Amino acid sequence: MAPNPLEAAHDAFRYRMAAASTALRLCTLGFVLAGSLLLALLVVLDFAAPGGRGFLIVTPANIDSICYFSTAHSLLFDGDFDLSNQLRVMIPPNSPLPPGSLKWVAVQPASGLPGSPYAIGYSLLAMPFLAAGTVADAATGAPPSGYGRFATSFFAGANVVFLTLGLILSFRWLAQLGLRWIQDSRSAIGWAAVSAGLLVPATALGYYAFTVMSHTASFLATALFLWVWWNRRDSERIRDWAAIGAASGLMALCRWQDVLFLAVLLWHELNRAALRQTLRRPEWWVSRFAGGLAFLAMFLPQMWQWRVIYGSWLTIPQGPQFVEWPPARVLHVLFSSHNGLFFTTPATLAGAAGLLWGLRKDARLFGGLLAAFACQVILVGSLPRHWSGMAFAMRLLISSTPLLAAGFLFLFLNTRRWTRRAVVGWICAGSLFTLLSAVQWRYEFVPRSSPLTFQEAFADKFRLHRAYRCYKDVQRIERAGGAENPQAAARALEEVMTRFGENRVLLDRLRNLYERSGNLSQRNRVQAKLNALSAREMF
Repeated sequence: MAPNPLEAAHDAFRYRMAAASTALRLCTLGFVLAGSLLLALLVVLDFAAPGGRGFLIVTPANIDSICYFSTAHSLLFDGDFDLSNQLRVMIPPNSPLPPGSLKWVAVQPASGLPGSPYAIGYSLLAMPFLAAGTVADAATGAPPSGYGRFATSFFAGANVVFLTLGLILSFRWLAQLGLRWIQDSRSAIGWAAVSAGLLVPATALGYYAFTVMSHTASFLATALFLWVWWNRRDSERIRDWAAIGAASGLMALCRWQDVLFLAVLLWHELNRAALRQTLRRPEWWVSRFAGGLAFLAMFLPQMWQWRVIYGSWLTIPQGPQFVEWPPARVLHVLFSSHNGLFFTTPATLAGAAGLLWGLRKDARLFGGLLAAFACQVILVGSLPRHWSGMAFAMRLLISSTPLLAAGFLFLFLNTRRWTRRAVVGWICAGSLFTLLSAVQWRYEFVPRSSPLTFQEAFADKFRLHRAYRCYKDVQRIERAGGAENPQAAARALEEVMTRFGENRVLLDRLRNLYERSGNLSQRNRVQAKLNALSAREMF
């Protein structure tokens, strides 16, 4: 009997994977070592940070961080979704939270419990770290309350673990794609490792590895889904599709919008060569039904939390006004100087270009990847606050970074040498731009809540040392009693602007000081200058 061509192709691919196993293990070990070094660096910086502004803390001025931690703490210590006890500790009377943030934890009429409108997957994944940190606190003589130094540090440090695991899974998935495209196993695996590693500097992924937010967990869950699905995509075994369903359920549990990545799966299924014959097989239906059940089982904890707090199994906790259709801000999501994906992280343009170019070689794969990416962009474009609040870069699309890495890899493996060098150059330059943008945003060298001017976005990146000196002078003014004596603080800030020049951040602070001091004529003068600079904002 003649061999089945599909089985023969799979056997040949498995043989090449086995031959490449040493390189795969070495690259995986490299990611583990890099993650370990990063975690060690964070520990050192955390102990050296002055004034309690460590790197491994639950940020007291970020309601997202507080809710993620409080949910994990409540489940671990109380076994419920009632965050009342936790919020009393995490939001004291002198909390630095912006007043507008408190609406997210307001008491809900349906239950009488505080709200928490965030996906619970990150909290569930980080619970073992919180438990381990609590044990460490107890071992050092501190109360095992779950609020101790080690408890919060372990919880925050979980993001580095999630980042490392996500990079490893992305690399393993990319390596399999590369081995399909070229015969040189060494090049395929090497460029797969490069493509995965570049996600840290080239996107906002690296920035959010240092914050107690869900982005590294959602990145990990997306990478896990892609890896599990790819290795079982053509199977009709129940256990394989149960695994795919569980992985997709975890992905949605970490970030609800990531359920849209099922477009990859759907596109692949609908573009089978013999779709009609496939749909007649009961094995196909049974295996996919098992996948659906596994998805629901994995997502059930989120639905239960919604039921307990908001009184409904399915809801939008932020309210129906959270999204607006039709999506009117897709171009803003991609190109705006206010956190636009291709503007703040320009290296991602290469990834998107690779996805488009890949359609010519493998429409079944890249069509699904592009469809999933487009769905994510459209959904974010439907949000009135598409920039996602006081946040750096287009963080709502971090889950899509494995797709962009596939675009990187395709360009690396399917272009000529000079084109490849140009792509690498663009990604490196874009990564540097993103790093400098992160520094500007972190220290508030530029406005955080509006589009940027050309000078802020480009020219000021060459004057970061000067901006930092200005930042330190402003800090000294605030520590010297700016809140108690706004008129004196305004005069000092005027002197700072004389030395360093005017910018919108300083003018905004100066306007507020004059307003608090009651000097409306000076307040209006500064407002006029601020308006003149704001008129130069880009898209």
